[in-house]
Formats: sequence, structure tokens, C-alpha cells
Amino acid sequence: MDRITEEKVLEVIDKQNPRRCCFAEHQRCYFAEHQQCYFEEHLGISPNKRNFTAPFSKSIAPIFEDETGLKLFYHWDTRFDRRYLDINSYSDLTIVENWIEKRKKLIFLRDLLDMSVALSFNIDYDLREKTKLGELEYKAKHQHDTQAINTIVNIVTDEINNLPFYQDADYICSVPAHPNKSFDLPATIVATVSKHLNKADITKGFIFDGNKESIKDAELEKKWSILEQAKIRYEYNITNQTVILFDDKYQSGTTMQYIAMKLYQAGAKKVYGLCFVKTMSNKDNRKNYD
Repeated sequence: MDRITEEKVLEVIDKQNPRRCCFAEHQRCYFAEHQQCYFEEHLGISPNKRNFTAPFSKSIAPIFEDETGLKLFYHWDTRFDRRYLDINSYSDLTIVENWIEKRKKLIFLRDLLDMSVALSFNIDYDLREKTKLGELEYKAKHQHDTQAINTIVNIVTDEINNLPFYQDADYICSVPAHPNKSFDLPATIVATVSKHLNKADITKGFIFDGNKESIKDAELEKKWSILEQAKIRYEYNITNQTVILFDDKYQSGTTMQYIAMKLYQAGAKKVYGLCFVKTMSNKDNRKNYD
């Protein structure tokens, strides 16, 4: 059975909530109604009244366990993809609080890859203006600003070097643009990041045998068929290898998951998604603050 299909992607987009989780203070209230990842302190003094809950077993849980040494347990209700930790000592409480502070800006994403994260939202929900990384992405992509591009390269390199699992990946590649595109930000970023990390850039393994139309303004339900018409295939041998798949912006995740499907079909053992920014909206061409 195929790991990623159009039906599975649309099911994740339309039916599985939450789609993202962020620990930043100003985002917690916004996500509370969706029961996103949270650190809850019940009324009372005893430390055993505290717990930590992580809704994504594929992304938050492994990174949390690797960086803290604490074990998360599956929630008793298996209908929900989440794990939890009962905090029974002040030392564990301190570890959890320190981890939240460390990873408060990272956005954990739910999709069909082995892991997916974004480094920031592109828009500050409260201020309705671009975040620092959102502004960098805009300048780099639309103005081809050299300083912004170099800054993004340095940020992405540092994040991969310090992110469990990602730092051990074999290869890195970008979501491929059509060969006729004059400037592609993800490919530009990955070409330099790969040299800094000493991980081969395998983006050129993607081949277009068809015509790729623009999907920027396409309706969500039509994006997959547009990608299919491009007849994208992957020709490098990456059997049992782990690949970081990079894109500059993540919205619904349709393109990211489609390209990851091609990498899995080519033999990739694991694919870790990494995006520079995440939009506030989870669905393409619907109400968004971008």
C-alpha cells in the first residue's frame, strides 16, 4: 500500500486536527480551542498535578524524548495521535519547561512524512504583520535580496545542525521547480546549505516529463492533478537513505507531500520536511493573512 496518496493527503488536510503545534506564548491561546500541544499546570502545589501533552507522535514526541531523555507515553484513547508525560518531580518539571523555552518557536506539522517542521509563521497572528522570518522569506523570494538569502541559509544550516534526526540525514533536496524557472528560492537555499552541512544536494534527481502548470492560484482539490500532469519522477538511487526535503513556505502541504511520495517511491527510507515559514492558513486559496 502506498504511503502517500491523493486521498490520504486530502484526508489529513480536511479531517485531521490539529495540523500544527507551536509553543510560543502568543500562539497558545489561539490554538487552545483545537487542543494543540500545551503545557498544563493544574491548580495546586504538588508537582504530580502537572503534565505535558504532545499531539503528534511522529514529530514532537521523538524530538522531545531525544533532547530531554524523558519518555512520553501514548494517550489511553488511541483515537488521538498524542502522547503525554505525568511530571512527578521538580527536576522533570524544570527539564520540560527548559525544553519548551528552547523549542517555543518551532512549528511542528502534521502530514504524511516521517517528520515535518517549520521554523516560524510568516505572519504574526496578533499583529497581522510579517514575522522576522516571514519578512526574510518575502525579500528573498520576491526581491531576490542577497542579504536575506544569505541570512536564510545561515538560519537553516544552524537549525539542521541542532535538530535531532535532521542532523543525521544523508541528503538534502528542495521541492523542485520547473527547469525553465529563472529563479527558485528553495533550490538556491539548498544549494548552499548542502555545502555548509556536507550533505549532497540531490534536487537534480527530479525530472519533469510533462508540462508543469502553476499551482499557486489553483484550488486545493486541483493541485494534485496539476502535479500529476507534470509527470515528475526521481532518477537517483536513494534506497534506504534519509532525505531532508526543503521548501520556503508551507501552507496545505500538498506539494511537499507529493514530492515526498516521489522520494519514497525512489527508495528513501525516511523523509523529513523542513520549511522556512508556515502560513496561518492550512488550506490553499482560502482566507489567509499572507
